[in-house]
Amino acid sequence: MTLPDRLLFEDWRLGRAHEGRLVARADVPALYELADETGSVTFTWNDGGDPVLIVGVGPDWSVASLMIDGYWYGYVIDEVEGHVPIDLCGQTSEWPKAELLPRSAALPVLMMVPDLEGIRRAFRWLSQWRHFAEDAAPDISLR
Repeated sequence: MTLPDRLLFEDWRLGRAHEGRLVARADVPALYELADETGSVTFTWNDGGDPVLIVGVGPDWSVASLMIDGYWYGYVIDEVEGHVPIDLCGQTSEWPKAELLPRSAALPVLMMVPDLEGIRRAFRWLSQWRHFAEDAAPDISLR
């Protein structure tokens, strides 16, 4: 299977018209820095496919979600309980604190696409449904 090496970049900063376009991995670091105090930007790798990686970046946070075989996983550094509101994709969402990362944390994930095995090996991914035993996804970690 050949996986794409381009990403869909979407600008969700408030007060701007929503913009989406395909970008090369080399363009990611500069675009990553666009998120400011008034919204977020997102990157989607393999949009509409399986696997798919979605990264959101805000003023002082980042989030990364990975879907493999129809199961969603979140990149987790610390297992902290609870949720926190963030402005993502033009709306406020309650996000698990355990999956809310420092702003710079998700950039290395994006820079590894399309190396899915490397992404699974380098970062800790937990099922986004891990709190519901009947819907828990299989462990995909290669760490």
